[in-house]
Amino acid sequence: MSGILFLILLAASPDDGVAELIRQLGDDAAATRDAGVAKLVLTHLVPAPNNLIARRLFRAGVSDVYEGPVVIAEDGMRISLAPR
Repeated sequence: MSGILFLILLAASPDDGVAELIRQLGDDAAATRDAGVAKLVLTHLVPAPNNLIARRLFRAGVSDVYEGPVVIAEDGMRISLAPR
């Protein structure tokens, strides 16, 4: 692992639907894995995963290809980066 914190800034239009968003997340998770990223933070998800089932669906699209920790960001969440 490279120790890089990778932020996916992704939004899908409501017309795309959740299935398309989860497919996109899987593609981005593969790029994250290939880059050796240590932690994945998902932000700007539309529709917002506002319950446990929705959060599990978003994580499922990622965990098939990325084995590291996955965080689903919430409004107001702060992420501190360690100095290099």
